[in-house]
Amino acid sequence: MAGVPQELLGDRQFILAAMERTNSVAFAQATPELQADWELGLRAIRDSAYYFHVVAATLQQDPTFIREAIRLRPEMIADISSDFWADQDILLAAIASDEQAISFAAPSLRNNRQFWLAATAANGYVLQAARAFSADREIVLTAVQSVRHSRPDFRLGGPERLVTDFGSFARGTPLRWAAAELQCDRELLLAAAAFSYDALEFCCEHLQSDAEFVLAAIAAHPRGGWALQYVAVALRSDARVVEAAVLSCPDAFQFAAEDLRVDRNLIRLVCEGFAKYESEDDQNVVREYIHEAYRSQVERWAASESAVARRDSLRLTFPELHARFISCPVEGDDERLADMPDLGWYVRSSLATEDS
Repeated sequence: MAGVPQELLGDRQFILAAMERTNSVAFAQATPELQADWELGLRAIRDSAYYFHVVAATLQQDPTFIREAIRLRPEMIADISSDFWADQDILLAAIASDEQAISFAAPSLRNNRQFWLAATAANGYVLQAARAFSADREIVLTAVQSVRHSRPDFRLGGPERLVTDFGSFARGTPLRWAAAELQCDRELLLAAAAFSYDALEFCCEHLQSDAEFVLAAIAAHPRGGWALQYVAVALRSDARVVEAAVLSCPDAFQFAAEDLRVDRNLIRLVCEGFAKYESEDDQNVVREYIHEAYRSQVERWAASESAVARRDSLRLTFPELHARFISCPVEGDDERLADMPDLGWYVRSSLATEDS
């Protein structure tokens, strides 16, 4: 802003307009009086934490201003005076956006159980740093419940769909940092399963092998079927468990044991579930598990009461189906494809069986 008259550098409206045009660069050239302006200071910090060093010293020592600034720029926790690292409200404002801010907490806070309760409520991932409280049932449950997420659901809308936080989905449940004895706490784990289906990943082996517990955990979450990937191998061959998982989300069929991937009833349930996926994006997801050409035919076959009708329907369209399947293979790496149900093979084998 070279050449700007000095009187304009003290004009609030002029500086505010200039900040809008220059990403707050103009704030650095404003008069000291304007750099002590609460609103202008927060407006500048919103653009960059650097401007905390530009605001007036009175604002840099104002805990209320700092708390509001931290909400805009949590990384600013490293720039404030260490005297404020013992201020619970300021630390919680930073932790809510970035759990790494816990590293700046003063010892007086780190040894305070009530602080950890508030911190885990603000951001469950701080449990990773709460080693002294990893066996505290209330703190662990608070951490787990603060991270509510689900497997990304590609269906548009639907009463059971959660608002998905993809960041928290990628990191999973804070239960991973709970003490071993809490990972065997049946009641705690069921409560955790209602917030995150991957709670079963961190259950003890005893619970992962308990069919009744697994069924309850699957039922606890709208997309609980995804938990099938974490249960004991024996339960992936349990038709009752796999059926519950598939009813929750048909995608879970990929985790069923090989002997159940050719179970007619389960395939029917998978087809019925996938039939609800109507948008183009949804269909792309469906193709990862059941190619569209086969999906429609298997669905018709499974819904038919007549074996003759099933055989005739498949026989009439099978050459076309086979050609479409060969020319439009499912995309993905070999390892991933090896784990997917080959319903095309099942249609062919069923046709051969009924012809014999």
